[in-house]
Amino acid sequence: MVVVGAGFLGTEVAAAARTMGLEMTVVEPEPVPARRPFGDRIGALVADLYRDHGTRLRCGTGWSATRCAGSRPASTPPETSPPGTTRTSAPACDWNTG
Repeated sequence: MVVVGAGFLGTEVAAAARTMGLEMTVVEPEPVPARRPFGDRIGALVADLYRDHGTRLRCGTGWSATRCAGSRPASTPPETSPPGTTRTSAPACDWNTG
């Protein structure tokens, strides 16, 4: 999973995703996470904490493009999907930082 932005919301989403066992990457244009509210020193501590828990950080870079190949149908029992919907698996995406 990729989260763009490492402010309050982005860091919380990343932490929740890691807790659920998802592979996590956070892209942040600032040099450290949570820099605006806490500054560089606390941001560096936050970065270390996230790395220690397996989150990949791409700090000092922005988001420039996302290209997705499309989604593939997943097998879903009809009783678990609303009528007229098709459940799909996640598309294969390439992402570029700028």
